[in-house]
Amino acid sequence: MRVLITGGAGFIGSHVAELFAKRGFDVVVLDDLSTGNRANVDELVIDYDIKVIERAAVGLPYCLPDEVDSLDGIIHLGQPSSSPLYWCYPELFYKTIQEMQAVLQTAYRFECPVVYASSSSVYAGNKVPWREDMRIEPWDRYSEVKYICERMGILWARRQGLKFVALRLFSVYGKREEYKGNFANLFTQLIWSGLTGRRLKIFGLGDQTRDLVYVEDVAEAFYKALQLAYTEKPGFYDVFNVGSGKPYSIREMVTVISMYGGVKPVVEYLGFYPQFYIMHTCADINKAVEGLEWRPRHAPEEVVRRLVDYYATRMDVIAEWSPEPPTPLRR
Repeated sequence: MRVLITGGAGFIGSHVAELFAKRGFDVVVLDDLSTGNRANVDELVIDYDIKVIERAAVGLPYCLPDEVDSLDGIIHLGQPSSSPLYWCYPELFYKTIQEMQAVLQTAYRFECPVVYASSSSVYAGNKVPWREDMRIEPWDRYSEVKYICERMGILWARRQGLKFVALRLFSVYGKREEYKGNFANLFTQLIWSGLTGRRLKIFGLGDQTRDLVYVEDVAEAFYKALQLAYTEKPGFYDVFNVGSGKPYSIREMVTVISMYGGVKPVVEYLGFYPQFYIMHTCADINKAVEGLEWRPRHAPEEVVRRLVDYYATRMDVIAEWSPEPPTPLRR
């Protein structure tokens, strides 16, 4: 069984690649290394002989080498995964849609399912907890393009018989996020602040909440989603939340890192929020529990110590981190 993972050298993608490789899949990683890094998958190349193609997904399917003559699934993670990136680089909006089209065309060519990494940001404006059947009215470029890509996948399922699953990811944290800099998850940046002593500027007063979900649990959700697609008929499509259902405020994150991680983040609360700021996120994961037979197994309190230990070995990369909010400051 061969699976193509776009963005497979990135933070989440490298964990997905590792899980699939360990479970016997022939893994092909496609990544332009814009926010990922080859170092994230070097060991997988040695241990599992995975293939790594340093190209963007927009080049599909023509950038695949001749030996990749079949695919049994595509995991599409090769998109910018941070809302501020779309504020800083508006051209990403069009590139993201082009790459989604290329992924869907490739899946149609190889007659294989697509599992797409969408975002919980599409729910902005709804009351928490967020359910898959809620009305979607995107607030910004990031959530808009993620929802467009979902609709593209569903359209290909309805019209072309493609199998398509979208996973709406909540606040994913874990190892290998150091190459994302100040676009990394806030929980991760708080750990970096504790390790470096550098002051992290936070919008508001720290009472905003985020539904934190560990990256290894997220990788398992992608595996479960592909397995579900294999059991379904052509034209199948569905959407699932991938979160924990347990939100943490910023102040609670600081407490968890201090108590269980052994380092104390240095935080400056700015007292105001940028325009269209999302105050609270929380997933209703009942559909994923039932439909994917998936639920998260790790809590921040349980894994934060190992994350502190990991990032303590990555101080050379973290030294380049700038603890400034990347979003334009709009009062």
